Amino acid sequence: VAVADPDPIAREALASRYQVPSYADHTQLLSAHNLDAVAMAGAHGPRGRMVVDCLSHGLHVLADKPLCVTYDDLHEIEKAWRTSGTVLSMILDKRALGPTLAARRLLNSGVLGHPVMLRASAPHQLRAATRPDWMFRRDTYCGILPDLAIHDLDLMLRFTGADAGELRAYTGNRGHP
Repeated sequence: VAVADPDPIAREALASRYQVPSYADHTQLLSAHNLDAVAMAGAHGPRGRMVVDCLSHGLHVLADKPLCVTYDDLHEIEKAWRTSGTVLSMILDKRALGPTLAARRLLNSGVLGHPVMLRASAPHQLRAATRPDWMFRRDTYCGILPDLAIHDLDLMLRFTGADAGELRAYTGNRGHP
């Protein structure tokens, strides 16, 4: 129906690709259209406010991870969601990957037993030339650990059936120490 993005280049690229109106601010889009649902991605920092605004408009929300980056945003999202009567979902695409599905089948069959400790690693290339500028600012990007480790934490909880646990994460950067 429409796109909103504060970055004029990204906004126009999306608007041109989908042949839809575009807005610099998500509140303009919400005011201009009668929507049922919203899908969102992009900068992490402003996402919490966007989720709250959409839920407050009675819209179903499908958001890329992370859903938000502050506890204040999390509490506001929970409050808006509980009163909205809408569906709030976050994209965790590792759940549907072939290796994940195969591991799930093995766990469900009992072949692997019950996992009590899991380890994950996620080497990640910087590729600075192809990343948007917002990924290099603390106010708009949550950092590499929350961005990537969320997938592993999600899978660990799903694989073990746990609803709580301990997570230890470490990061390093050999190219830019």
